[in-house]
Amino acid sequence: MWIILIALFCTLRLYGIANPLSEHASWRQADTASMVVNMAENFSIFPQLDYDGPPPNFAELEFPLLPILTLPFFKLFGTVVPIARGIAILFSLMSLIFLVLLAQLKFGEKAGFIAGFIYALLPFNIFYNRAVLPEPVLLGMSMGSLYFFSLYLERGGKKYWVLSTVFLLLSILSKPSFLFLGLLFLFLLLEKKGIRGLVDWKIWSMALSALVPSFLYFWASHSLAESRFLTSLISLHMLPNFSQTISSLEFWKFLFSRLGDRVLTWTGLALFLLSLVLSPFFKKSRFLFLWTLSLSIFFAFSTAPVLYQHDYYQLMLVPPFSLALGWLFKELSRLKIRKYELKNWVFGLLILVGVLIVVEGLSATGKFWNIDPLPLKIGERIRLLTAKDSLIAIDQSNPVYLFYSERKGFRILTELTPDTAQKLKEAGVQFLAVTTREGKIKVPELKGLFPVLEESPILTLFKLN
Repeated sequence: MWIILIALFCTLRLYGIANPLSEHASWRQADTASMVVNMAENFSIFPQLDYDGPPPNFAELEFPLLPILTLPFFKLFGTVVPIARGIAILFSLMSLIFLVLLAQLKFGEKAGFIAGFIYALLPFNIFYNRAVLPEPVLLGMSMGSLYFFSLYLERGGKKYWVLSTVFLLLSILSKPSFLFLGLLFLFLLLEKKGIRGLVDWKIWSMALSALVPSFLYFWASHSLAESRFLTSLISLHMLPNFSQTISSLEFWKFLFSRLGDRVLTWTGLALFLLSLVLSPFFKKSRFLFLWTLSLSIFFAFSTAPVLYQHDYYQLMLVPPFSLALGWLFKELSRLKIRKYELKNWVFGLLILVGVLIVVEGLSATGKFWNIDPLPLKIGERIRLLTAKDSLIAIDQSNPVYLFYSERKGFRILTELTPDTAQKLKEAGVQFLAVTTREGKIKVPELKGLFPVLEESPILTLFKLN
């Protein structure tokens, strides 16, 4: 069963492994891939991006574990995307293994493999498990931390303490949003050890060993960064909108619609809600309810209007969803009508549910693998017409355009006047790339000021310096 599950999981995720980044979620994928290229030019454990001026261009983001592991292979083979996707798949495979082991620990072997196959087959999960994002890293680390923490509570011992601490530390560094699962870890602790668990010095030392290095890293990142994404999002969007969001009917309608439309499918969501309603009545499954509650609070905190478009935030819900369905079908298989066992009927229902989830999921997410050729074409023209170390300005907010141009520079997100163009020139920008004639950059006004190197339906390239 392990061999079949792992082979199925990896085979499905190899589809589109060589896709360029101009597919779904291209923005964040391009950011992550660009960190590898920037590390190769100027190594640092702090993320560097392409679009706020000349390098180094430090950004306040999570610890770039995926780029760091991709870097040696990039140095050897000179390609980023397939290698980064392959490493993302390895982290995702780690999350699958820990998910099955956790389910077996909590519910038994049957529930573990049901959960594993659901996790392997969910189309939304298939796409993001091979995406060039920090989320696959977070899934692998967080599932490892939950599994080893559960083992530590069950068995104790220095080995499980060390493994729990290491995975907790890497989970927080991978994405600080992991901290919202603190409610789940607290529940597991109280459920196993009661109030005395709160004064256990080993638990406190575990927490401090994970939190203090994470705090120091993010403090250093904040001090160094020119682009302070994390603190800006928290202070400008998340904190001011949290109470309004969590009490908003629109937020909950949006969340349910997103989960049903593309993340879990409507069939999966209905069964997940059923399992959550039943889970508090069974001691072993209560943690699933707390897990989902923790993530719902995170969604309300992170789903400020500026973040609505990023569906990969909901990827964190896939593990508890898979575990819940594994537990639900295991319990259903134990039902009897008098002496007649229903397990064969339940197995048939499970197959039907699996087919529905795959079909519904593919109908909603199949387009995720579609490639937008425009960034590739524009990038190629800019590479041909500009020198390798050129600093450019471009009228696209999506960094995938800069990534495929293999250039660094500025994204112009407001109206560009001749005065602003002159300031860009003074800042060292050598070329201005205009990719649309209907945007905020008025091409006719600039034609009288700067030479035009290229004019086509997809690109007008001005020489500023």
